[in-house]
Amino acid sequence: MPPTSSKLRQINDPIHPSNVLVGIEKESGNLAKKGLAMALGDVVEATAGYSVQEVANLDKHFSDNRAPTLTEVRLRFSKRLKTVLRRKFIKSEEEYYLVRNAVEFSEDKQRQIMWSLIAEYESRI
Repeated sequence: MPPTSSKLRQINDPIHPSNVLVGIEKESGNLAKKGLAMALGDVVEATAGYSVQEVANLDKHFSDNRAPTLTEVRLRFSKRLKTVLRRKFIKSEEEYYLVRNAVEFSEDKQRQIMWSLIAEYESRI
């Protein structure tokens, strides 16, 4: 179904999130990438309590619209987090927010490790 005229206006609005991201990307691709990574981390965090059915519904919606599914984003998030935890060192602001978004949902032992990684990173910046 084609977008309605109100949706077209929203899409053409210079402050629409996708247009802002395009503008940031033109000015600084690296900054846009960091912002998108942080936003995806927020999405993973915000959907942590979703039921299996809710995730399945979102996955279908995203897949039907040729976008990465929530399950795929969660898996990518999980793999990147495991890499940081194995390394025991946060290299970048992007990794900092990755760990920061995950720390509240981690088990006690892993949470302690994550908080120490966060504190160490914060002491360096």
